[in-house]
Amino acid sequence: MLDEDYLSHIDRLRYLKNIRPETFRRMGNKKLQKFLSEVDRLPSKGGSEASISRILSQPGTGQWLECALQESSALRAKIENALAVGDIFGADGSKQIDALFSTDSDNKQPSSAMDVGLVTLHPVKRVVVKRATTHPHMGSQERAAARKLKTALVCGEFPVVHWPAEPWSGAPLAARSLASHPDLSALYSEIVFVRCTNPEAPFLKEMRDLAAEFGEQPSDGRLPVTLAEIVHRQKLLLVFCDACHLPARSNWTHAEGQPSRIFVDEMVRAHESGPCRLLSIGRSMAMEEVLERHGSVATSSALAGELIDALRYTGSRFKDYRKMEAHYRAARAIPEAMIEGNRLKRAQWHYETDQVRLDREVWPANLRLRAFFASDLGNFGYFDPTRGFAALAGPRPWPEDIEMLHDDIVGYLRLAEVGSRRSELHALRYCSTALHWLSYGGYEALVRPSTHCPKGDVRLREVKLDTFENIVADDRTPLRAPLNTFNRAGHVIEKKVFALGIGIKALVQDQWRRSEPEQRAEAHYRIAWRLWHQNQNKDVLREEFPYFPMQHRHSVFLAGETIRHLMAAAGQLDPDAHPELADVTGHWSEFPSAPGSEKHGCDPEDVVNFCYSEVYQRYINRNTWFNRGPRVGSAARALSKRHGAFGYAAELLQLMSEDGRLGKPHPALHPSFHPSFIRECGYALLDLGMLSQALECFQKLNVDATSVEERIFAKFDESLVLAELGNLKEVWKTLEEAEAMWTSLPRPKQKSSENTFRKRLTARAAHLNYLEGDFGLALMSLNKAETMTPEMTHIRFAAMAKMGVDPEIIAAKATNEVYKAANGVGQHEAIGFMIANAHAVRKFSPDAAEEALETVFEEVLRTGCSERTLLRLLLEAGRTLAAQGRLLRAFATYAYPCAVRARARGFARIANTAEELCYRLLRRIDLYQRAHTAKAWARAIAAAEKNDRITASNAEHGRSSTENDPLFGFFFDAPSPVLLHLASRRGIERLARDLRRSRHNGSRLGAITQPRIAITRERLSD
Repeated sequence: MLDEDYLSHIDRLRYLKNIRPETFRRMGNKKLQKFLSEVDRLPSKGGSEASISRILSQPGTGQWLECALQESSALRAKIENALAVGDIFGADGSKQIDALFSTDSDNKQPSSAMDVGLVTLHPVKRVVVKRATTHPHMGSQERAAARKLKTALVCGEFPVVHWPAEPWSGAPLAARSLASHPDLSALYSEIVFVRCTNPEAPFLKEMRDLAAEFGEQPSDGRLPVTLAEIVHRQKLLLVFCDACHLPARSNWTHAEGQPSRIFVDEMVRAHESGPCRLLSIGRSMAMEEVLERHGSVATSSALAGELIDALRYTGSRFKDYRKMEAHYRAARAIPEAMIEGNRLKRAQWHYETDQVRLDREVWPANLRLRAFFASDLGNFGYFDPTRGFAALAGPRPWPEDIEMLHDDIVGYLRLAEVGSRRSELHALRYCSTALHWLSYGGYEALVRPSTHCPKGDVRLREVKLDTFENIVADDRTPLRAPLNTFNRAGHVIEKKVFALGIGIKALVQDQWRRSEPEQRAEAHYRIAWRLWHQNQNKDVLREEFPYFPMQHRHSVFLAGETIRHLMAAAGQLDPDAHPELADVTGHWSEFPSAPGSEKHGCDPEDVVNFCYSEVYQRYINRNTWFNRGPRVGSAARALSKRHGAFGYAAELLQLMSEDGRLGKPHPALHPSFHPSFIRECGYALLDLGMLSQALECFQKLNVDATSVEERIFAKFDESLVLAELGNLKEVWKTLEEAEAMWTSLPRPKQKSSENTFRKRLTARAAHLNYLEGDFGLALMSLNKAETMTPEMTHIRFAAMAKMGVDPEIIAAKATNEVYKAANGVGQHEAIGFMIANAHAVRKFSPDAAEEALETVFEEVLRTGCSERTLLRLLLEAGRTLAAQGRLLRAFATYAYPCAVRARARGFARIANTAEELCYRLLRRIDLYQRAHTAKAWARAIAAAEKNDRITASNAEHGRSSTENDPLFGFFFDAPSPVLLHLASRRGIERLARDLRRSRHNGSRLGAITQPRIAITRERLSD
C-alpha cells in the first residue's frame, strides 16, 4: 500500500510495476532501452546494469534513482512519456494515479496503437440490495442460474458457495441481479464484488481498500480476521469474481499470497448459521482445497454442477439475443425502424445455424456482447473482433452489465499474461486474428508463412502445433476445436477450426495492440498475404468461412478480408513524413512491405492506399482504370450493385476511415483519392437508408472539391438525396447551379465527361419533373436521351404508367429489363425491374402481380436489397394485397411498416404515399370491423396472424440455404403486432393518430416491427 502522507518517486514507479504491470510492458523494447539509457547516465554505483524490474523492486539500488528523479524534472517527464501515462509524479496517492488511468482510457481514441488495453474498471464494486423488483435485462439462462444461486446462498447449508464457472461465461452478472431481489434486502445490505488487479499479490490491495472503506486499517496479519468481522457485521455478500487468482497452498511463494486464503478459511470458520456471506466465482484449486479441508466437497460439487448447467445454453439462443439487442437499442434511443435489414439476419444465422452446425459452446456473455455491439448502428463491422473491444463497445460509459463482462474477461487474461501460461496467451492471440475461427491454414500462415511473403524485422512468437493443440484440449481455456463434417451438394467437407468467443478475441486484440503492436501487425500481415495471393482458391474460402457466396465471385470475400487484416497491420502514421505526390498513377499497386518495429506495423500510407485503390476499387469494384490514369474521382459501386453487399461495402469503407468515422478519409489516404472515397461512403449510406449521413458526405464532397467538375458531380449526388428527403426546391436550385457551372467551364471538354454530365442532368431533371406531376415533360426528356441508365428506365416506366400507357406494354418492357440486368449489371438492378413489372401487372391482374412479388420476396430474403428498393417492395406488396381485398395483411404486414421505416429514415415521398395507402386501408378496415360481430372479427385477426407466422416461417427455413452467407438478405419476423391493434376500435383509432402524428415528428410510429415477407391467399371475408 502506498504511504499517502509521503509518496517518493520510486514508490510511484513501484506501484505501477506491481499494481499495473501492463503499463511497463506497454513500453516495448526500444522505449525500454531508451529508459535504461537514461538510467545509465545517472551518477550511480553499478546500478546501470540492473533491469528495470530489479531497480524498482530493490530499495537499496533504487535510492540513487530517487535522488536523480527529485533533481531532474526532465527525466521525470521522459519517464512519463515512455510509460504513456499522465503526471504520476504529481499525483497525491494511489487513487489519483488510478484516476489518471481512468481518464486516460475514457478520452483516448481506440484507433491509436498504444492507447487501449486491459483496464479493470471496478476492483471493488459495492451494490446496495434494494427492495425494488426491477432487474437488469437478462436472458433465460441467466435468470435460471440466478434462481439456483439465490437458493444456495440463503439456505444456510453452505458457509462458502463456490461457483467454478468459466471467466467468460458472465456468471458475476447473475450474482449482480440478486441485488434487485426484494426477498434479499433483509439478509444482505450490499453485494461487494472484488477483483484481483495484481496476480502476484492476489486480492491483497482490494482487501485493504475494502477494510479502509469501512474505517478499518489493520496490519496484514490482522487483515483477514478484521475483514471477516466487517462482512458479518455489515451483512455483506462478498463476491470474489476472479477466484482463479486465489493462491493454492502449493503455489505460495511469499507472504503476500496468504492473506486472501486465510480470509477464506476465516469466513468458513466463522459461519454458524444464516445466509452465506462469501461467494467465489471461477475455477480455483485453492477453493477446492478449502472445501476439501472443511468436508463439504460432495455437496459443493453437486451445487457447482447445478449452477454451471443452469447457465450453459441448451435451447434457443436467438430469442434471448433479440431481447438483449432490443434492450440495448432502446437504451441508445434507436427505433427499430432504423435497423438495417441484415443485422438480425446475421445474428439469427449465427445462433441458429452456425452454432448448431459447429456445436459451439455458448454462454450468456457471448449473446450479450454481440447484442450490445450490434445495437450500435454507427458501427458496420459490429461482429469484427479484430478492431478490438474498445472500438466495438464505443465510448464509455458502458452499461453496467457490459462493464462486468469486460472485467470478467480481463481477470482471466491477467492470469494468462504471467509465468508459464504465456504460451496460452500466444495461442489466444493467434485465434483473435480470425473473424470466424482460426483455420489450420491460418495457423500455418502464422507460424510458417509463404516463402514469398516479405520478411521484415519483426519476429512473431511461435506456438508449436502440439503445444497449441494441448492448450485447446485444456478445458481451462476458452479455445475450442470442433472437428465437423457436413454435407453440401452431395459431398462431405471436413473442417478443423479453432474457435474463440468474440469478447475474448476483441480484448486480446486490445491487449496485443497495447503491449506488442509490432507482433500483432506481423500476424495480421501474414494472414492478409495469404488471403490476397490465394483469392482465386475456392478451397481457401471453404476453409476460412462458414458460408459461401450466393452467385458471385468467391474472391470478393477473400479480397474484402485482405482489407480487414491489412488495416489491422497498419502502424502509426507520422504526419511529418507524409509525402505529397504530384502524380499517383501506378503508385500503391504492389502489396505493402512487411511490418517494421519503428512504426509498430506496416507503413500506413502504403496500406491504406493499396487497400482502397488496388483492392477495393480495382479488384472488388472492377474499376480497372483506377489509379492508372486521370479519372480517379468516379464511383462504380460494383460491390453493392453487382453483388448486393450493401452492409459489407459500408464495413470495408469504415475500416479505411479515420477513427472508424464513415465518410472521413483515413489520414494516410492520398488527397487525390478523397473525392472518390467520400462519394463511395455517401452511396453506401444512401443504400442503407441513412439519408442525413449520406447528405453530409455529398455536401462535404461539394465543399472540399478541388475542381469545378468535381463540385458539379457532387451537386448531382446531393440532389439525389434531397429528392428522397422531399426538398424539391433545393433540388431545382442545385441542378441550376450545376448547369451554370458546367456552362462556364472552358472549352473543349472531354467527350466522356460531357456525356456523363448530360446523362446525370437528364436523370435528375426527369425525376424532379415526375415528382412534381409533370409526367409528359419527364417522359419527353427521357425519350431524347441517347443511352438510358437503370434509374432513367425506372422513371420512364413510372411516367408511362401515369400517362395511361397500356400496362401490358410496360410489363413486357420491364421483363426485358429484368433479363438484361440479370445478365449484365447485377442481380440488384434486376430486383428493381421485377418490382416495376409487378407494379404494371397489378393494373390488369393482381393475382399475377402477387406471383411476381413472391419471386422478388424470395430473392430479397436470399440476397437482400437497398433500403430504397425494400421500401418500394413493401409499398407495392401493400397495394397488391389491397387490390385483392386482403386488407388486414396489406396494412399490418406491408403498408404500415413501409410508412414507419420511410418516415423514420426521411424518405418523404415514399412515406407520404405509404401513409395515404394506410389511411385508405384503415377506413375500409373500420367499415369491415363495424359490419362484423366481435367473434367473427377476432377469427379474422387470428387467421391473418396465423398465416403471417406460417408464411414467414416457410420463408425463413425453406427458401434460403443455411450455408449461404448472411451478409446479404433480411430477417423477417411474424406475426405482426400491428394486427393486435386492428382487433379493436381503440387500436384502429390509435394507429390513425400515430399516422397523423408521424408527419410532425417524422421519426416514430407505434407498434412497429421489422418488415416481413409473408404473402398468402387467405382473404378477409366480407
